[in-house]
Amino acid sequence: MLKALLFEPHQITYYDEETDKLFVCMYFKCPPGRILRKQWKSEWKVIPNLEFWINKFKNAPKNLSNKMFYDIDYQQIGDIHDRTKLLFPND
Repeated sequence: MLKALLFEPHQITYYDEETDKLFVCMYFKCPPGRILRKQWKSEWKVIPNLEFWINKFKNAPKNLSNKMFYDIDYQQIGDIHDRTKLLFPND
């Protein structure tokens, strides 16, 4: 499993509470056109003011589902995101 994780596969996990088991599925996607784009964005964990609430929280249920918020000025914290473009060679 460690060797497979070195090549950054896609992962799907599922935890079954009844049997106390974790199921892990790893696969590699070969996209059409040989270009794969991945994007990840973290949720906000700061207490917003009204303007920030309208821009970032109003239509984002992911941000509203946080159970803990930090008492830090939102202007000092930016959003954390990652964009990756993977190019695959032809066979």
